[in-house]
Amino acid sequence: MFGSLKKVPRLLQWDGRVRSSRHEEPLLRQLAHTRTLVRLAIVWATTGLIAAMAIWWGPPLRYRAGETYPHDLRARLDFTIINHVELINQDRQPDGIILERAIRTERPVFERYPRGMLIVPRGEPIGERQLDLLREEHLAYVDSLTSRDFWYRGSALFLILSLLTSVVAMYVARFQPGLAQSLPGILGVCALALLTTSLGAALSPPPWNGLLLPMTFTAMVLTLAFNPQFALLMTFALELALCVVLGYGLDHVIIHMGGMAVAIFSLRHVRTRTQIVQVACSAGLAYFATTVATGLLSEQTWSLMLTDGFRRFLWGALAGFILTGLLPIVERSFGFVTDISLLELADGSHPL
Repeated sequence: MFGSLKKVPRLLQWDGRVRSSRHEEPLLRQLAHTRTLVRLAIVWATTGLIAAMAIWWGPPLRYRAGETYPHDLRARLDFTIINHVELINQDRQPDGIILERAIRTERPVFERYPRGMLIVPRGEPIGERQLDLLREEHLAYVDSLTSRDFWYRGSALFLILSLLTSVVAMYVARFQPGLAQSLPGILGVCALALLTTSLGAALSPPPWNGLLLPMTFTAMVLTLAFNPQFALLMTFALELALCVVLGYGLDHVIIHMGGMAVAIFSLRHVRTRTQIVQVACSAGLAYFATTVATGLLSEQTWSLMLTDGFRRFLWGALAGFILTGLLPIVERSFGFVTDISLLELADGSHPL
């Protein structure tokens, strides 16, 4: 009734390596093979291309309207704004409100801002006028950079991206031998990483703030094509790379990885057409929850938290709809078959 009570020997409980590692070829000797060098060349060419695009994009503008910061935002250098709106006078009302009268003039008005001037006090949301000043200050700062500064930034980005690439490459060589020996598989992963970073950088500026769309899509594709462990490592590496390139902080890493981890660990077997959408909506809810949580920690306004949370929920859910429509193409590209495709092929009325 209770089954066998015989104790299983400890050697029979071992589920790891069943043969000695002495017969395996050393790692350095494997790197000398031509096929290995070709695969590594493709991977590092992708890394160099992403770094080159990051250098071409230039230093990012990290501020948005409505955000608050725990420190003062000051001018990093002297800059001047040419304003064609001339202030005529100011009328102070009895209730304390100041009404300004201004007209457009053909004579430019030069507004000079010295280095160290306070633009946004700490704890105060960034207004539209302050955002315009920050944008002008950023453009002046970028114009002041020399070629030496760009070389330093490019070298730093390439080293950081190379470190992330090395971690992923070592994981693939150790735990994904099938992918390591497949040249089409490596090409597919590199192309997906390049497409994700390009779309993420293109969709990240306001008003879209749509970095989560390609990232959620990529996380689910890697989960279906390989396994959750590799998908989690790959998306984490892409997230860190994009945060370094786009100038995002730790709060964005928490928000993005919280939702993508939910999508990766929830997506197991695709037996229905709506399952991918349901998983993506679950990831969207995780995005919303972590947005509110990080917003409360950083003392953001409720309007900004709810707006960002709802926007991120929509981007996460939209990734599920897009992947559902592109699932046959993704299956052919990465050489796998989902359960829903097997069920369709098992249908006798389904055309072969």
